[in-house]
Amino acid sequence: MTAGRGIAHSEGNATGRLDGTDLRVVQMWVAPDEADLEPGYAEADVSGALATGELVVVVSGLSRHATTTPVTINNSAAALHVARMPAGKTVTLPDAPYGHLYVARGSVELDGTALGEGDAVRTRNAGEISVHSPGGAEILFWEMHAGVA
Repeated sequence: MTAGRGIAHSEGNATGRLDGTDLRVVQMWVAPDEADLEPGYAEADVSGALATGELVVVVSGLSRHATTTPVTINNSAAALHVARMPAGKTVTLPDAPYGHLYVARGSVELDGTALGEGDAVRTRNAGEISVHSPGGAEILFWEMHAGVA
């Protein structure tokens, strides 16, 4: 979603009202390259790509993802990668000047440090980083090529 000059919205779980399932929402904000944009919204079903267990670019403003990302954002220096890792899986986070790893479900090991559900780590010029999940996990990683001004 692009709030732009302003937007009213709400999150809901229509399916959950019918079958009693819970909705988990992770809300992350990334500043756009320009102010006063038109409000906008996009969504994409990435469940097939996530089923591979690999790290998948799901949202990006980076030029190298211009034709491949399911959802584009108005920030030319950021991309969101997501992995739904099965037990025993290791993925490599991309090299970036700035990074933000969030463990949405399960647990992972990052350079020998255990991270649990809800934990986050910020990186700076860390190179490629391996993340291992002994028991399965969902992770989100923001790859950022500029700091916040």
